[in-house]
Amino acid sequence: SGSCALEDAVVTVWGTELDVLVAGEMGRTTGLMAQRRLTRAIEEMRSAYELVVVDTPPIVLASGRALTACADAVLAIVRSGQTRKRGIEEALSIYGAGRVLGFVLNAARPTSEKGYAYYTGYAKALADAQGEPQPSAKRRLRRIAGAAATVLASVAVGYWLLKSRPVETPVPPPAEQASAADLLDATPAPAAVDATPTTPLAGTPALSPLADLIAGARGAAEAVARYDLAYVVLEYPGGDPGLDRGNAADLVVRAFRAAGLDLQQEIHDDLLESPASYGASEADTNIDHRRVRNLMTWFARHATELEPSAGADWQPGDVVFWATDGPDRANHTGIVSDRRAESGNWMVLHHFKASPDGGAAEEDVLTRWPIVGHYRWTPAQGG
Repeated sequence: SGSCALEDAVVTVWGTELDVLVAGEMGRTTGLMAQRRLTRAIEEMRSAYELVVVDTPPIVLASGRALTACADAVLAIVRSGQTRKRGIEEALSIYGAGRVLGFVLNAARPTSEKGYAYYTGYAKALADAQGEPQPSAKRRLRRIAGAAATVLASVAVGYWLLKSRPVETPVPPPAEQASAADLLDATPAPAAVDATPTTPLAGTPALSPLADLIAGARGAAEAVARYDLAYVVLEYPGGDPGLDRGNAADLVVRAFRAAGLDLQQEIHDDLLESPASYGASEADTNIDHRRVRNLMTWFARHATELEPSAGADWQPGDVVFWATDGPDRANHTGIVSDRRAESGNWMVLHHFKASPDGGAAEEDVLTRWPIVGHYRWTPAQGG
């Protein structure tokens, strides 16, 4: 309803990495504004989380259809004895068979009133009350074995789900950085063999503004204490939600400000000039530049677009966009560092929720996720 920030509404399940956003009071906000806020909130969550699961009302309600319209895929719930075939066919026609991952049969009941597996205790109490004979030891053993198998299967599935989560690979110590000639030359520097950290090239005034860009990205990464997606009313131009917090887009914006380019103002002006390019009907100086896909649109329109692949010509200062949660959907970004990892890859300065220490880091992650965008900014003549 707009009464609080997303950050204030999200709660973490104690002892887990699961964050939950509850629906709140029903019926407080409806209509187009509510749908826009909902879509905006989901887009913000996309850039912060590896996976977003939305529990929706039935599709016969407009709110259910609005929520599922924001999703990449749908897992349909079918209630045993209630959902009709016609309803399933309607769902498939609304979503399209390609978006439906499958169906979950809910509220199914055992065919025998004596129960199965962990319902055995209730079946025994019912048998005692009705004077029925007790099951034989052999049958009890089979039931215990069935219960054990169920528990083991649940544990196996849980273990598989945990193991299937993307794992943050430990990052080796930064390698020896490239020389000043390497930074300005179009040919990437050779892989370093010495992993000892050195003084950042970005501190050399003669290399400004490219070096300032990298220094700004590194300084932003070091200053950030926590990942934060909260919608904040910002000054314009030059507004920032706070250097100790932010998301992936915020790090890129801060880096370019250090190099003399305010992407908050650049994106706002560009969006007003060509709203269709951004798929927007209105401009908001508080949030537009903090959206990854808006950043990618701006770079596609105003920077040099290069091959989006691991084997492309990467250079320090290049901006990379990844799709971490779905094909071709840019939801994460970073800036190529002037340091190489032991793997020979350029390291990347980025801010990702699942990274160590709350997200901001300089890591060997260039090839960790599918690359969907690769851009090179050329400073204007004169600075």
